[in-house]
Amino acid sequence: EQDLGTQLSSHNSMLTTQCFAFVSLGLFNNTPYVIMLAAAKNMDEGGVAVVYLANILPALLVKLSLPYWMERVSYHQRLLGASLSMAFAFFLVGFFSGSEKEEGYGDSSSKLAGQLVGVAAISFQCALGEASLLALAGKIDAQGRLLTSFSSGTGIAGPFGYLWKIACTEWLGWTLQTTCFLAAVLLPSGYYGTYYLCLHSTDALKAENDTYLTINEHQERQHETHQENNTSLTKQPDA
Repeated sequence: EQDLGTQLSSHNSMLTTQCFAFVSLGLFNNTPYVIMLAAAKNMDEGGVAVVYLANILPALLVKLSLPYWMERVSYHQRLLGASLSMAFAFFLVGFFSGSEKEEGYGDSSSKLAGQLVGVAAISFQCALGEASLLALAGKIDAQGRLLTSFSSGTGIAGPFGYLWKIACTEWLGWTLQTTCFLAAVLLPSGYYGTYYLCLHSTDALKAENDTYLTINEHQERQHETHQENNTSLTKQPDA
């Protein structure tokens, strides 16, 4: 009984950690996408639609092609690639968002082209991370609690992303360049750090051990074991 209670407590603690991780990952994964939408007018006031397209088309291509190569790349490799893509994208947008009075940034068309490449990289990151994390959540938890947690995180990302942009550029008076450089450091670090610290060991165990139990299966087996123990205790030996 005591051992079963210890296992159940450990299991509940693991579930809480995983739920927190997926909420955080949903937030980190989608916030860059929202920031780029919020900054569209800062990039090209007369061609916001071009920024929107750059933020959508790469994601569409990733989601269309992902079923053909997803299983050949581990979750760890995909999340690492998404984190690096996020950092690269913010750095690129920040670099090409320098003041036109400063030297070394090129003309307006060159700046816009560089920024659009950065926006496209964010689109790639968002789609790759979202598809990978949704699949991982479904594999770990058959009851859908981690999927719900991830969805909550992506929902929070909407207002959080716009608040990030407003707080940095309007309240603090920072340039878009400073805003993006800050995001290039903090968001990818939080994204990959959350995955590695909270989920990487689970992912590795699942990849290496075919007998790894999902949360649902683990609970069912605990319940069966508990019932068997109760049955054995109630049985009396024959006289």
